[in-house]
Amino acid sequence: MIPIVWSVARRRMSLLARRAPARAVFEAVLRLAHRIVLSLGALADDVLARSWRDVTVTQPIFILGHQRTGTTVIHRELGRSPDLTGSSLAWLLFPSVTLHRLGRSVARVDRLLGRPLTKVLRIMENRLLAPLDPLHVTRLGLLEEDEFVFWATFGTTMAATDHPATLGAVDARRTDLPVQHQRRLLDWYAMSVRKRVYLEGGRYIGKNPAASNEVAQLASMFPDATFVVLTREREAAIGSRQRLVQAIWDRAGLGKMAPGHVMALRADSERTLDAVGGLAGPNVLRVDHSAIVGDLSGVVADLALRLGVRVPQATGHPQPD
Repeated sequence: MIPIVWSVARRRMSLLARRAPARAVFEAVLRLAHRIVLSLGALADDVLARSWRDVTVTQPIFILGHQRTGTTVIHRELGRSPDLTGSSLAWLLFPSVTLHRLGRSVARVDRLLGRPLTKVLRIMENRLLAPLDPLHVTRLGLLEEDEFVFWATFGTTMAATDHPATLGAVDARRTDLPVQHQRRLLDWYAMSVRKRVYLEGGRYIGKNPAASNEVAQLASMFPDATFVVLTREREAAIGSRQRLVQAIWDRAGLGKMAPGHVMALRADSERTLDAVGGLAGPNVLRVDHSAIVGDLSGVVADLALRLGVRVPQATGHPQPD
């Protein structure tokens, strides 16, 4: 069963219905279709790939830190190690072994036909996602933050920050929910990780700034996990996140953030930064944003050595967030 936080769902959809009724209708239809596909995929997995339940995730790596501290570039650079397996955006939106096996079969046929479906997909990605490239490169096939797996559940801050009607008016932080709700949501996440490892093999690597407040919960589910914690000067991190959210709003034609929106986003950032500042221990590796800017390849090589994985092949040194 796919969990859903009904209190957040009702609050969000009610606010959207009053402020942006067309958006509310579109989102309701999209979310319903999404949940139907997810449910079919989960059912198919329990019939056609039931041994995913036997998978034990060992020594996973979780990259944490406030948004815009370099989590994306470290995730994607380390994720190219042949020893590691991460989750793409496509996987996080549809975490089903069967659906992805079906997708790969379709892709093989598409290649034989000259890639017509691939070309259409690239056009759609370029129209919808490419405008955000200067701040954050996102594509369905690229590793992305694990928070996207919670989109279907409403148990994510994304249910608040993506629209003026909901930012500051919807509290969707998992740590503010009742314990039983938190557990169901994190079980859903653990399922996604186990299925990904079942499908791809390797040692799991994920990144999720929003989970920086959930280290205790993650450690209880994955006792041998290692946490790579990214840090950055406080005001620089907060300002960079605000610019990203504003860019997303600009892309959607939602206008400028009001002072109340800025205050709500800052309050959320402050909580994350406070949580990150208190993380320490033998299973915590801390890296500062300045080190990434100064020597990305050196930071990646050092982390690979400390994590016990093969060093990824060097790339063209993408810019950190």
